[in-house]
Amino acid sequence: MPTAETQKTPENVGQILTPYQHDLVKDLLTQTPLLHQLSGLHDGPVHLLLPQIMDQNIARLQAALAEYDFDALLHYTLKPNKSDVFVRQAYHNAINIDVSSCAELEAALSAGFKGTQIGCTNSKNRSYLWLALEQNCLISVDSLQELDWIIDMAPTRRAPTQPVSVLLRIADPQSLDRKIMQKSTKFGIAVADLPSCYQKLAAQTDQIQFLGFHFHFSNPSADLQAGYLEHALRLTEEAFALGFDPQIIDIGGGYRDQLLETPSAWESFVESVEKSLVMQEKTGIWAAKGYGMYLNQRGRISGRDKIQSMGARSNAVTYLHDMIENTSLRDRPLKDYVAENLLTLMLEPGQSLLHQCGISLLTVKGTKTAPNGDLLIQIDASSYNLGIQFKEPVADFLLVPRHTDSPETAPVSGYLVDNLCNENGIICKRQMTFPTCPQEGDLLVMLDTAAYVSDFEDARPHRHPLGKKLVVTKQNDRWTFCSEDTYRPER
Repeated sequence: MPTAETQKTPENVGQILTPYQHDLVKDLLTQTPLLHQLSGLHDGPVHLLLPQIMDQNIARLQAALAEYDFDALLHYTLKPNKSDVFVRQAYHNAINIDVSSCAELEAALSAGFKGTQIGCTNSKNRSYLWLALEQNCLISVDSLQELDWIIDMAPTRRAPTQPVSVLLRIADPQSLDRKIMQKSTKFGIAVADLPSCYQKLAAQTDQIQFLGFHFHFSNPSADLQAGYLEHALRLTEEAFALGFDPQIIDIGGGYRDQLLETPSAWESFVESVEKSLVMQEKTGIWAAKGYGMYLNQRGRISGRDKIQSMGARSNAVTYLHDMIENTSLRDRPLKDYVAENLLTLMLEPGQSLLHQCGISLLTVKGTKTAPNGDLLIQIDASSYNLGIQFKEPVADFLLVPRHTDSPETAPVSGYLVDNLCNENGIICKRQMTFPTCPQEGDLLVMLDTAAYVSDFEDARPHRHPLGKKLVVTKQNDRWTFCSEDTYRPER
């Protein structure tokens, strides 16, 4: 069995990246018997949902928006998690909701949302559009074809005298302060095609109400996001000049929150991998890779910016403030122009509203030693159960031993491997360090899994079970749990 001494050279091998923990999560993690009890209710991964934390996340963003002199609309983006628990929790908090499919729209309606409280995004087929039209939802138009469909379908609604509310989603916003290569996107309408949209909309003012613009880009840089907001303001001003009355700028979502207890730890990890690549030492990355970084032909490191951006240093509120209060693009903060033009700023956060709202319990099958001496920690779950194909873990998992009298060993670093019968089943490409060697039946706990992890792409390769979701809440210093189907927020 590899020991701490054989695992911890060079410096990045075995580096600890402790996850950030909400106070409720910290308390739940002390409930060792309960965690093992809940894990034992299902043969596969068990995902625990903590909707009480969502309440706090919503209140935090609402308080931040209340500081400004303009109106704001907060829409919970449903897509990061399939559970109706969070849909009901959003409704309970009296915010709006954003959906990305006909099925999500049906889920929002079933939870009590009225069509006027629902924004419909993503590309749409006719069934999705039809339901959105019938329910008087706000539709973010994704293409010229979609706009043509809306024009054709609008007069056939049950209430054709009520205009359809639409936004135009912009595919290629450009910031005034930089010329960048625009990342390819399958979403939205090119700015060059807006005149065609305006021509169509001007001929349909009795049927369609053009309310403004929408963009959605997950940028780690608040400055770049501010550039996109400023471009949306320019487009709004141009639309006013053409005789339209835009009232909304939808700035989408993608707001980052703290993942690590010490945010700078991620930068230290990236630097240590970079140093190992330069010194041609072992990196502590699976298959001797560089976590996306590599030495280019000039002997310099390429790919660092993308890896560096994975570890958020700030939080959603700071990011939002930095974007809205930007003063480098106009003579005054952008917030002033939003307020003076009586515009409504619309947000579609998903990940930030689900921040810390879930943890996942994974059972250890055992360990083995690879031919090169690396420790492999075998997990009875697949990478599809955890959305690893979509989102590589930044923070370490936490070890919850099955027995309090488990034999103690020295700290060990190893790779987490899943139960798939192929070479791609790696839970995390970097080694993780644990205070003692995980044993069969122990639990590894992955934190902050409610958004894009616990069920975003859950699948059943080899007929392994899907993950099981349970709701856990704390009332009067006592933890209780129930199924997601029976959970209802407290009135």
